[in-house]
Amino acid sequence: MSKTSNIQQNFKATEEILLLLEKSKNRSESAIDLFPGIFLILMENGSILRANDNFKIAVGQAGHDSAPNLYDSISQDSITELKKIISLSKTQSGKVFEVELQFGQPSTPYAVSLSSWKHFDITRGETTYFTLVGQDLGELRKALLEKERMSKEIESAQQIQSLMMPKSDFSSSGFDLACYYKSAAECGGDFLHYKVHDDNVRIWSGDVTGHGVGPAMITGAIKSTVSRQEVLKSLSIEKAIEELHLCVKSVAQNHYWSTFQLLEFDLKKNKYRLGQASHSSVYILSDLNNLEDQSWISFKAIDLGRSHPLGIIDEPKFLFTERDLIPGSLYMSFSDGLYEHINLEGKAYGLRRILNSFLKHFAKTQSIQKSRDLLLEDFFKFCEGAPLQDDISLWCFHYK
Repeated sequence: MSKTSNIQQNFKATEEILLLLEKSKNRSESAIDLFPGIFLILMENGSILRANDNFKIAVGQAGHDSAPNLYDSISQDSITELKKIISLSKTQSGKVFEVELQFGQPSTPYAVSLSSWKHFDITRGETTYFTLVGQDLGELRKALLEKERMSKEIESAQQIQSLMMPKSDFSSSGFDLACYYKSAAECGGDFLHYKVHDDNVRIWSGDVTGHGVGPAMITGAIKSTVSRQEVLKSLSIEKAIEELHLCVKSVAQNHYWSTFQLLEFDLKKNKYRLGQASHSSVYILSDLNNLEDQSWISFKAIDLGRSHPLGIIDEPKFLFTERDLIPGSLYMSFSDGLYEHINLEGKAYGLRRILNSFLKHFAKTQSIQKSRDLLLEDFFKFCEGAPLQDDISLWCFHYK
């Protein structure tokens, strides 16, 4: 049986109007001609009391107001089926029946919904009427094919975008790096990438406005620029951020913009350099002793002040800093989709839960990879089945 939930919605929206039309005793109303699809008001014996223009056109009786003529235009098989569901509707009051009927010459399949309602007047007493709402199945099937086509295109975009994101974590004698990315829809607007080259580690992370195919296309352009920057190993983070800004501005044409963050760890010089374009903060935990006695306030945010996102104005303000890299410390950052998520109880996950969860698990495991996984378990348990409202991404760097 065809899915006709949209037909049921149309029926609910028009039932009261149709009832008013019947009360008016005027059979020449034009109001039902404004509704989409076909509409019929039927008597208990199956005869047509009202029919809109769409139905008259469907059965080849446009311009005819005679109910018998319209009824004669319905195929005998459809009349038999119609009477059958009218009979069922009388015994199961209030239930909506969905079937497929044939109308018109050549015969066209229609998905229809039939429901009963009662009306009392002085001459007839309490009378049962039936309202039939239908749509051309050919049009519905075209829409289904278009939906399938679009789904395949979105699936292709999703596969391509997945190729841009980190495939695995990274561990060495000097550091560990853990990442995570999940989109709220088939495609997302968060961007996350890292590159390890000798004693140098760069992490690019961003958040394009919105989620879906549009933002995903912007992340594709960003990835293209980042790939070029991977080749130019000597490119400064200042120049790298400027290139990314020009990329987003050129491709998005002010329809989208992106917060961004570029962090470079120079293990040889024990320095890190940070470039910020209005992105979420980087949090540092520099003391890994007695972790059981610490809480989220032990993490210190690198606050560089206010800056502009990529691609929004011609002369943006980006902020940069270079600081000492502290041995035996943790660095982590995450997109706002993680801490701004609101569960079914109306509570936001929040910064405290993120940092406290990670700290608790790291105190037990001494592994940022395991701590990340357990943090995500805590997060999705908090979600309690509520879908993601935004893309989420995070990274964590442990300098040993």
